[in-house]
Amino acid sequence: MPTYLHERFRLSLANAGFSSMFWHYMPAFFGVLVGGRVSDHFARNPPRFRLEMQAAGLLLATPFLFWLGATSELAATYFAVGVFGFFRGFYDSNIYASLFEVIEPKFHASATGAMTAFAFVLGSLAPVVLGAIKQKVGLSVGFSGLA
Repeated sequence: MPTYLHERFRLSLANAGFSSMFWHYMPAFFGVLVGGRVSDHFARNPPRFRLEMQAAGLLLATPFLFWLGATSELAATYFAVGVFGFFRGFYDSNIYASLFEVIEPKFHASATGAMTAFAFVLGSLAPVVLGAIKQKVGLSVGFSGLA
């Protein structure tokens, strides 16, 4: 994201680095708080609500991920990144709670470790994939394509 902001909008690397994190993680922080609160309230009946909340968060975030790659306005990019982050927070707020609803308590640590390790392995591939996409068609198409 910093590279995208630097190249597309000619931001300094410092500004691009800050902006890529701030405009994403600040709304994500609030998305986690809101998503956790809503999920805790409604997850009593039925317990699958947490998974539905995660699916809704990803579904609602998708158009904004597309938009951030498709827009040519910096303010619109920040807005898209922020809304994407907010709804990603809905997903994040339920990761461990939904896991713990289906795993026996004695396996919570093992399941958390396995899930986190798997996420790190897959997440480490994102820069490689985006780098390849950037060389072929550019980061704008790459971000929009992730949607």
